[in-house]
Amino acid sequence: MQNIPSWLVKKLSTEDLNSIEQAIILAEKSTSAEIVPMIVRSSTPTGHIFKLLFSFVFVAHLFCSFYYLDLSSIGPLIFILVSLGLSYLVCLKLSELGVIVRALSVGRDVNNQVFMRAENEFYKAGLNNTSGATGVLIYVSLLEHQVVVLADKSIADKVPSSTWQELVNIFTTDIKSANLSKGFIDAIERCSKVVSAPFPREHNDVDELKNHLVIKE
Repeated sequence: MQNIPSWLVKKLSTEDLNSIEQAIILAEKSTSAEIVPMIVRSSTPTGHIFKLLFSFVFVAHLFCSFYYLDLSSIGPLIFILVSLGLSYLVCLKLSELGVIVRALSVGRDVNNQVFMRAENEFYKAGLNNTSGATGVLIYVSLLEHQVVVLADKSIADKVPSSTWQELVNIFTTDIKSANLSKGFIDAIERCSKVVSAPFPREHNDVDELKNHLVIKE
């Protein structure tokens, strides 16, 4: 049984994971494609967000110190150090919040980071090694509220990337409304409908990849 990390426990339950697994099994009964759903906590580095927040706080502390505090005594200096320490911790936590990251990041950079990690995870999951080159990754980056669908060569040659956009749009809406389980199940079913005609299940088909939701930081 999969362990659900703390950042995901309020959004997906064990029952949800079981439902997603059953959706994959059912979907792959009609196609030779290998469908792998995956969710990651974040694709975007947050170090620059923390630096931006803390720089603002640090400058504000300097301004207040010079204009409003008597720095000739030890009391105000201790207060400044303690305050900066607490501010450091607060900024660190704020830099991990999705709403803050999305607000302070350039949209194009975020999109690139999400797509680059999706590509990396595609290869890590072995989706490029299926016998018929029919792997499909349904990738969700939770912090950024973004979905990417990547298909291996055989499917990509017959199914244009634009075909996946409807799936992406619907799933993105589900993420924003916290319907993760429904989003994954709908996406898996939609994926199966798209690939089952050009890639029907063969009588000797072998299930090459595990049928569960992959969860990563």
